Amino acid sequence: MEFLFDESYIDNSNHKICMFVANGIVGDSRVIKTADTLKKKGFDLFLIGIGPKKKVEVIEGYTYPVYLLPHPKHELIEQGIEWKPKGVVDYSVYTDIVSQSVIKFIEDEKIDFLHTHDMVGISVGGKITDMLPDYKWSWIHDIHEYVSGLTDLDISTRNFFYEQEKKYIKRPNALTCVSEALSSKLKHDLDLNKKPIVIHNSPRISSFDPLFYKDVRSDLCLKQDERLGVYCGNVKEVRGVDLIIEALDQLKGLHVAIITNSNNSYVEKIKNRVLELEITNRVHFLPYVKYDNLISYLRTADFGIHPIRKYPNAEIALPNKLFEYISAGVPVVVSNNEAMEAFVEEKQCGVVFKDGDPKSLCEAINLCISNHSQLSNKLKAISESYCWEKEEIKIIDIYEHFKKNKFSNHDVKSVLQLPTISAGQPNTLSSELSNYNLFSKSLVISEHDYGYEYDIVESEQKYGKESVDNFLKVIKNYDVLHYHSRTFFYNQALSYPSAIDLFVASLENKRVFFHYRGGEARRKNVFQYNEFNYIQENPNNVFGKYNVLSQKKFYEVVNAIADRIFVVDPELQTYAPHSIIVPRVIKDLNEDSLSLADINPSAAQAHIKIVHAPSNRAIKGTDYIESAITALKSKGYSIEFILVEKLNNKEAIEIYKKADIIVDQLRIGWFGVLAVEAMALGKPVVSYVRSDLRHYLPLEKPVMVADPKNIQTVLEYLINNPSYRQSLSAEGRKYYLNHHHPRKVLPSLIYAYKHIKTNRDYVKIFSYLNSGKVKYKQNERNNWTVKKSVNKVIASIQRDGLKATTLKILEKIRK
Repeated sequence: MEFLFDESYIDNSNHKICMFVANGIVGDSRVIKTADTLKKKGFDLFLIGIGPKKKVEVIEGYTYPVYLLPHPKHELIEQGIEWKPKGVVDYSVYTDIVSQSVIKFIEDEKIDFLHTHDMVGISVGGKITDMLPDYKWSWIHDIHEYVSGLTDLDISTRNFFYEQEKKYIKRPNALTCVSEALSSKLKHDLDLNKKPIVIHNSPRISSFDPLFYKDVRSDLCLKQDERLGVYCGNVKEVRGVDLIIEALDQLKGLHVAIITNSNNSYVEKIKNRVLELEITNRVHFLPYVKYDNLISYLRTADFGIHPIRKYPNAEIALPNKLFEYISAGVPVVVSNNEAMEAFVEEKQCGVVFKDGDPKSLCEAINLCISNHSQLSNKLKAISESYCWEKEEIKIIDIYEHFKKNKFSNHDVKSVLQLPTISAGQPNTLSSELSNYNLFSKSLVISEHDYGYEYDIVESEQKYGKESVDNFLKVIKNYDVLHYHSRTFFYNQALSYPSAIDLFVASLENKRVFFHYRGGEARRKNVFQYNEFNYIQENPNNVFGKYNVLSQKKFYEVVNAIADRIFVVDPELQTYAPHSIIVPRVIKDLNEDSLSLADINPSAAQAHIKIVHAPSNRAIKGTDYIESAITALKSKGYSIEFILVEKLNNKEAIEIYKKADIIVDQLRIGWFGVLAVEAMALGKPVVSYVRSDLRHYLPLEKPVMVADPKNIQTVLEYLINNPSYRQSLSAEGRKYYLNHHHPRKVLPSLIYAYKHIKTNRDYVKIFSYLNSGKVKYKQNERNNWTVKKSVNKVIASIQRDGLKATTLKILEKIRK
């Protein structure tokens, strides 16, 4: 399911979801994929988990806010209740504490949906609905395990959560679970009116990258003819990994990679057994691999193993690793738990062995290896049938069923785009808006070297009464102010009076939208998690321009004032998680001829022209591209490499038209204006798209994904596969028409101007205005500082009303 900027996406953004799971979230692929799906469809979602600390933690880097609640053990200990991490816990008090912590987040949020996960989630969700009986939300609960079948848990824990499940299971508006067997079992055991909807925990096939720079075989330096099995995931007794070690003693020459972050006594026991059997050269413990890279990493293994022991919960499970192996193109060897055995035998995607029997496992592995080609041939079709891209449709259908219409309707006749040039985007929007009977102009504070057009120029003005009065004159005739990259009143520190004009405009009843477009949003404390970041190089002191804390505070102030924050792509949304995506708009550069690049699909070209147009070489990864092309030339490829720099946009476009391949950037995580222009021209595009964001694209990707470590491999593949270049050109052109053409973006943008619901946070606004740093110049001889506390402002609102209070503040600003 690709991202679409349409009316449904905008309507969804007016609906708030609180999602809860009782773990640390990172690594819980099912929960993260579910949240990703809902955010991709526009829902205003925040995700709550449980962390180890005494205070709330914020996890950044997702496209939605993520919070970890304080661990209940701290409060339990303070109450004098014994806490034993591996012992019996008083889960009644535990879930009371968690429920009260979640309520602190949601009681003022006016949420529309509560989405809980797993056995703790049903207890917490039920207790929240007990504590807040008047709240009108829809509750969705996702059942991960067969609770009464968790015989690996101590009996008191299992019994408590099974009783909680029985008590609350009929309250949610919708139930989902992980397998058909579990769904049927739950309906029968809990006397449900209907079976829970099955959402298989399968990976996204859009995550698979056959040219990913890492793979398990290469990491182990194994030759292609050396047999390699893999196990990935938790390593604990119930998973049966020890059986693999016992079987290896009989399978001479076979290597096994155990990919895990588990570190416990059972792991030590396995490692000691490996030493005893003298097979340390064939058993390889490898570190955890991110779930969105895992199937690409596993692709060079010969088979995947899941030796989970037989017990009631396992009998009805279809584990995520089963689908991960299949999506990696790896046949499976699995224990004979009922649901998994039935699936593998029906789909003919692997071999089943008898649980607990090393000899049976040896026979299954040998059979899998001998029938490898026959089994592998079936995997692609299975992975396409059982992929998250199909499963997530069911989630959206549930939300669409319970979603209520929630939007405002504003009369919009005029729009001002301001105050930056932003690669010509504001002027493109203003000129295109006129085609929809809206009066629109683009205003810039400074011109740009690249020759982009604009309508109005205003000089940079120092904040004061005259400049505020001038600003009010400028905006007088517009209903909507659409800001790009910065505010009208602005300083490099992003402190007051930056963003004060947004508040002034809102008090003048203007609709105010702020559009992040690049580096101004990108905070290095979040960007550091991008594997290919350029923080260390810090080109042009890009990270010295803004203080991280100031960037965050500025974002929070803008989010509190603006009707909504926009970003241009999901990579930027990771820095502005309350935003919605409004894609870049490029006028059609191929209006006269829709024919694609002239590529002969039957033979490779003798000479290839590769174009790259960096606005900043370090940021775009130019050195890596040049090194790759030098290496390819040394291998005999005839390549003309053209760097487009310091040309205006019209001159650059003429060069792009003659390219065979256009390389955008290799380090940021999503493609930019250059890539969209190339797609519009029907050119094959190479760019780095973060693995966790590729699901925003269609399955037939419009760009060839590359990074600094595999750019040579990617370019060589494109050079040698002209038919794929032609296909890539077609997909890129189609993507441009469906996502970046003015006739696709503008109607939805106008809908957003009119229908996005305003939720201003006046506490944050007044905190900013009255922080003690706010100084209003009355005249040259008399300066005064507003020192009212937020509480006094709130008291003023309660006494005089919100409108009267804000008008008083506006009057002070004008003076």
